[in-house]
Amino acid sequence: MITKLTHEPLSPTLSVGKKVQLGITTGLLGYILMLSAVPAPISDQIILDFRHVPLIIISCYVGGLPALIACIIIAVARLQFGLSATAISVSLTYLMLGLILYFSDKYVSRVIKVRGIIFSIITMLCICINYLLFFSNDKIVALKFILIMTVSSTIALVIVFIFMKDLRQQTVQFHSYREQAEIDFLTGLKNKRIFTKKIEVLLQFSYDTTLLVIDVDKFKSINDRYGHDGGDAVLKQLATVMKTHCHNNQEPFRVGGEEFAVILTQMTPEQSYQMAEELRQAIEASEFILPDEQELKVTISIGISRSPIDGKTINELYRKADMALYRAKYQGRNQVVVYQQQDFEAESNSPVPLT
Repeated sequence: MITKLTHEPLSPTLSVGKKVQLGITTGLLGYILMLSAVPAPISDQIILDFRHVPLIIISCYVGGLPALIACIIIAVARLQFGLSATAISVSLTYLMLGLILYFSDKYVSRVIKVRGIIFSIITMLCICINYLLFFSNDKIVALKFILIMTVSSTIALVIVFIFMKDLRQQTVQFHSYREQAEIDFLTGLKNKRIFTKKIEVLLQFSYDTTLLVIDVDKFKSINDRYGHDGGDAVLKQLATVMKTHCHNNQEPFRVGGEEFAVILTQMTPEQSYQMAEELRQAIEASEFILPDEQELKVTISIGISRSPIDGKTINELYRKADMALYRAKYQGRNQVVVYQQQDFEAESNSPVPLT
């Protein structure tokens, strides 16, 4: 259930939002396990359940934050069964357990087996100490409970960790396949398929979207002179510069051989032009290192269009940006041109950009 919440492998590197989401889900799962509790064979007064198992799992794979959130939910949920001394004792135990898991997380090894053992011991100690205190008048019953709880929990955890290992491997493979389908293998940028999906969604919901279409100047000459290895090196380094200069609301893509695109949102026309000009200048100022260690200067031309003024579909928007790109090439390359309807009325079809 928990692994279905994210297409990424469960790990400490997940975003805070994902961790909070996982913490809430783990707490709700613990509540479901509380509802399915059964009386222990040794005494009808003792209730057995496995609400602590998902706590240990989430602590091991993700960290202390989701475990703390889950413990708070379980502690509050326990009080709904009645505000008795038992309920308060159990709730306080889980609150304490959540704090221990949260603060001890950064000091415990990242090795899953080690974390599993340590967090299991911490959890079982908290639960068992609580029962020892609560059943202080009947130590035999308390010790029997500890034995049953320890054995059953160990069996449950071993089974769950085996399943989690397989699930995690499947999730890692799925994530890898998804990245391969979305990422351009050479540059590491998202590919044309993802570019198309992203801009279609933005246009569908009528977001103000600016499109930058970017082409490497005289790239054919670079390939002819330095070979395809040299051309590939240029494309990879150019993508690195683009990643460095694209921040929030700015997403770069590789959409063709030497053609790139950047989608901008929540930016004024002036801000969009400024961003494009800064990117052009950054490329011009960069030293591109070829496989034979030669240094090469590279420039780019950029065409800009904006929705909904220049088009409400991806084809319209891309065609207008492509026309502006052609104008930049025609005017001498290494420049940024913004599509202006009055300047391009005579051009009904997008011409093939000059190299």
